[in-house]
Amino acid sequence: MDNKIFYIMKIILLTTLLFASSLNLFSQVPGTLSYQGILLQNDGITPLTDGAHSIVFSFYTVSSGGSALLTRTISVTTSRGLYTCIIGGGVAPNAPFNSTEMNQIGSQQVYIGIKVDAGTELLPRAQLTTAAYTFQAQSAYSISDNAVTSAKIVDGTITNADINASAAIGDSKLATVSTAGKVSGSAITSGTIGGSTIINTTGSITAGTITGTSYTGNGSGITNVNAASITDGIIVDADINASAAIADSKLATIATAGKVSGNAINSGTISGSTSINVSTTGNVISGVSTNSGIGSKGQTAAGYGVQGVATANGIGVYGLANSSGIGVYAQSQSGYGIYATSNTTDAGYFYGSVTVANGLYVTGLTSGTGNYPLAARSYFTATSSTSLVHDNTTTSGIAIRADGNILAASGAFIATSDKRIKEIVGGTNNEKDLSDLLKIEITDYRFIDKINNGDRLHKKVIAQQLQSVYPTAVNVTEGVVPNVFEVARKTEIKGNKTYIQTNKPHQFSSGDEVKLILENQGEKKYKVNVINENEFVVNDLINENVFVYGKKVYDLLSVDYDALTTLNISSTQALCKEIDDLKAKLLVSEQNFHENSVKQEAKIDELKIGNRNLLQRLELIESLLIKKSSGTINASK
Repeated sequence: MDNKIFYIMKIILLTTLLFASSLNLFSQVPGTLSYQGILLQNDGITPLTDGAHSIVFSFYTVSSGGSALLTRTISVTTSRGLYTCIIGGGVAPNAPFNSTEMNQIGSQQVYIGIKVDAGTELLPRAQLTTAAYTFQAQSAYSISDNAVTSAKIVDGTITNADINASAAIGDSKLATVSTAGKVSGSAITSGTIGGSTIINTTGSITAGTITGTSYTGNGSGITNVNAASITDGIIVDADINASAAIADSKLATIATAGKVSGNAINSGTISGSTSINVSTTGNVISGVSTNSGIGSKGQTAAGYGVQGVATANGIGVYGLANSSGIGVYAQSQSGYGIYATSNTTDAGYFYGSVTVANGLYVTGLTSGTGNYPLAARSYFTATSSTSLVHDNTTTSGIAIRADGNILAASGAFIATSDKRIKEIVGGTNNEKDLSDLLKIEITDYRFIDKINNGDRLHKKVIAQQLQSVYPTAVNVTEGVVPNVFEVARKTEIKGNKTYIQTNKPHQFSSGDEVKLILENQGEKKYKVNVINENEFVVNDLINENVFVYGKKVYDLLSVDYDALTTLNISSTQALCKEIDDLKAKLLVSEQNFHENSVKQEAKIDELKIGNRNLLQRLELIESLLIKKSSGTINASK
């Protein structure tokens, strides 16, 4: 604290400050400092309040400024301002400094800076000095001439620099030199090498005759060497002349795997019953025909003509036709023309155009998303109309996955619907189906991924709206959504990771699986760590343009349009029933109307007759009245 003054009383070197020299020689000397001082208030008289205080001791090589060699924080308890503590190198009380710290403090002038209770460092710094008796200790620890014996020297500590250059150590004091390379050739003077020692040299031995039972080296001066003189197993490839042309009659049968490379085999027929089984990280069989021939051909009476197995993300069988040829041609009398399978949950995959003469048979199911090759550069040239493969899974098993439309010149989609494979629950409620159908909204939309799906207008349903009305027709799957769908604004490699920035917020979370399309390598999926809303990092080195497609979700909705079709059928049946009911009611109404019409016509006829009778009576009355009126007039005359 700033309102305290630290006044140093004394530094007691009870544990000895012979760090640089004495402590290196006598490991039993403790490596600690005993330190005592008084803490006073600003007036320089009043002691600091008694109790616990935290003091930071910093060791410097300068009296002011500079950086601390090391620091130690110690809790002390004051009594009338007085405190005493032990400063050491460890956390535990009285723990000593290590050898490096001892050397730092003991080999140079050192000053101690002090901070009390997180306050500022007090000035001036205290200078460490040597107590008087330590001079005597230093003298006591000096070494007298010829006082060091072998027993006092630590085994293995004497190095070449410790031996005087003119020591001329006698060979009687040397053990036998037997380690290879310990004596150079130039160090050997003329003389006789006796005994049964074998000479092994990479240079030339001249001026003299050597008699021995074995030799090594280039042997340029050795003649008349026969087979018996050659040690078995020592001839290597470099020993054989490049033009030796060793006849195959002198070769044993080559049976070791990998001993013959593919390009060493000329055209011809491999005969016999031997099967070829190749395992490699590259191409198993690569055949190229530059004209109209066959790149690779496999034929068998039974089994597989050509079998390719990719256990990871490779391609089992790959065929490329640059012109109008056939990439892969397969023919079978009774088995499979082409048989594709996968060791993972992904489907066996045909990429490109596949023509099957007598129908395609697919067995096996998958629910995985798959990792399929992409024409990735289409995402960087938006004018391209290349159709790219994308994830489109459902919760049901998938035997055939098509990322685009399926075109059939004739025929229809046929699905097995035999009641013998079903557990019938009951008939449907046509009226409810009609009610559900009327709630479904039809929406006009275009796909975000126009490169893969085109830019035309679609008039269909939206799965989320359909799910709220008719969830039976909606499947929850996993797949990738194009929620970013843009070229990365920036990519930067740091260490073994790539940092990727987007223009729009990517909406990723750390741990999300994200689909990236690399300009040269194609589609890849990475687990990401999010830096911020516009930056994330992947554990890979990506040194090319990156298209950020979007993230994998586990609630991707797909629509079962077959379910909508049957819903429409049921609703149509409900409408037909309503129409039939209306027809029946209309018929009854017509019949009632007809009956009422007949009755009304009879009534009208009756009224007509009554009217005629009434008219006749009126006419008669009128006639009588006229006659009567005429008679009255005559009487009055």
